[in-house]
Amino acid sequence: MNPIIQIRPAGNRVLPGQPAGHNFWQLTKGDTVVGWATSYPAAQDKQRRLEQARLPAAS
Repeated sequence: MNPIIQIRPAGNRVLPGQPAGHNFWQLTKGDTVVGWATSYPAAQDKQRRLEQARLPAAS
């Protein structure tokens, strides 16, 4: 069984082009980082897409 993709707050980061103190969300599968998002709703969308991509194709 594959571990599920979890969403965790990654704190505030300052990146070029982003407002100071912008919150980031980290998507992890086990101990591996599989994605980043700049809002919780965006993280949920990305989690959904990643979960769907790993499902076996229906026959």
